[in-house]
Amino acid sequence: MERQVSDTYNQLIDRRFEDISRVEITAPSGLNSDFYMDLLCVFHEPSKFSAEDFFQYSIEQVLLYLRQTHQYYLSRSFDEIDLAITSMTRNTPEMAPLQRSLEEFFSTFKTHLIEHIQEEEEHLFPYVDALAKAKDSGQFVYDLSGKVKLIDFLLHHSDDMEEELSSLVSKLGHVVEDHADSFAFRMLVSRLAVLELDLRIHGRIEEEVLMPLALKLEESVLKAD
Repeated sequence: MERQVSDTYNQLIDRRFEDISRVEITAPSGLNSDFYMDLLCVFHEPSKFSAEDFFQYSIEQVLLYLRQTHQYYLSRSFDEIDLAITSMTRNTPEMAPLQRSLEEFFSTFKTHLIEHIQEEEEHLFPYVDALAKAKDSGQFVYDLSGKVKLIDFLLHHSDDMEEELSSLVSKLGHVVEDHADSFAFRMLVSRLAVLELDLRIHGRIEEEVLMPLALKLEESVLKAD
């Protein structure tokens, strides 16, 4: 059972890098193998997450993971959960009211999360990219009139979505006992629980690793500039 869970988390991390050519077996290409193992440990024991474990890696590595995770949500994870919701009533038509409620919840949830992702992809990440390039080249190339305020991103980062999803997963955990014979429903609850865990880890890496690294880099680059 422990091996099966380990394999599940390996696959969960690997899948977001499947569109990047592999150069080694132990970790996806482009992602430091030690970073990969630290991630795997956090997925196994989220309570032991420590930002200090990730400060040793470059900001480019952190951005790579965050960007690939965004793409994974948008291109795979959301679709799989939508399909699981749609499949709920295939053999259990009495679950139709719950299915409609879940469709409404997840549609709203996706909209908010996509907006959050777009804001980071369009504003936060390009600015951090420019800081990272300036660190190496000595030239900071960025339109400061549209400069993002890193401290604002940090102060306004919210885990409300993770809390909403966590509450839903907890409630569904009680319901699933009454529908133990529904494979589709059990699969849905499992996928939602994995997404909730994934989002929490993603949020902590953004807030507790990327932002401190970016603030430190910003201070250094802008002072030099």
